[in-house]
Formats: sequence, C-alpha cells, structure tokens
Amino acid sequence: VVTVRDGKGEVVFHAAVPLLPLDSNVTSQGAIKVMDGYRNAQGERDQLGFLAVFVPTFAGAGKGDMFSQFPALDFPVL
Repeated sequence: VVTVRDGKGEVVFHAAVPLLPLDSNVTSQGAIKVMDGYRNAQGERDQLGFLAVFVPTFAGAGKGDMFSQFPALDFPVL
C-alpha cells in the first residue's frame, strides 16, 4: 500500500499498487500514477508518475544494487 501526500501533508493517493516481481527474492517494479487530488507548489492541479522498485530486504546504501537480499520483509524499501 502506497500513500502520497501533498506539500500540506494531505493524503492525495492511498492504494495497493501491483508491482511485478523480477527475481526469486521478490524484488519488484512497477508504476505509480497519482491522477487526481495533487496540487503543485503554485496550487494548480497536477498529476504525478513514479517508477517504483520494491526491495523486501535492502542491503543498505552503497552495499550493492537495488535488489533484495532475501524474500522476507526484513528491511523493506520502495
């Protein structure tokens, strides 16, 4: 489940987002689209798109690529 907030802290998106697994450790990727409710810094309606990579067990910054070290949710990172 992904939550996106605007600059004022208001929730503009909250939903389960399906991601496609890339390997046996469940490293997954997909897209997140925020179509309604978001306003940019000028207060104008806008849309957001994110390329998401989900890693159930992240090794840590500088300790390898963005791939999961283990399929369990030991150190999940999006």
